[in-house]
Amino acid sequence: MTASHAKVFDEVVSVCVIGEMGNQLVGRMKNKWLKYRSPVRLSTPLVVSGVSLNLRNGEKKSTRLYSFRDDAGRFKVFLDVQAEEGFDFVKYEDTEAADEGDVILF
Repeated sequence: MTASHAKVFDEVVSVCVIGEMGNQLVGRMKNKWLKYRSPVRLSTPLVVSGVSLNLRNGEKKSTRLYSFRDDAGRFKVFLDVQAEEGFDFVKYEDTEAADEGDVILF
C-alpha cells in the first residue's frame, strides 16, 4: 500500500468510525425516549467532509449547529429536530427499554 493509498484508507476509516459513533449515539437517544412514548423518527447519521461546504435545510429554525475542535482538527454537528406545535414530553415510568448494549440488531 502506498502512502497516498494509506492516507485515503485512513480518511475512509475515520468517516466510517464517525458515522458509526453518530449512529450509536442516536440509537441511545431513541432508547431513552421510549419512556416518553413519543413517536420518534430518526434518520441515519450522515458524515460529510470537504472544504467550504454549504448545507441547506428548508426549515432553518429547526436546525442547530454545534462546533467542536481538538488537536486532531475541528468538526461540526448539525442537529435538526422538528416537532408539532404544543408537543411535550411526558415520562411514563412503567415503560421499559433495553439496557444499552443488550440489543444488537443487524
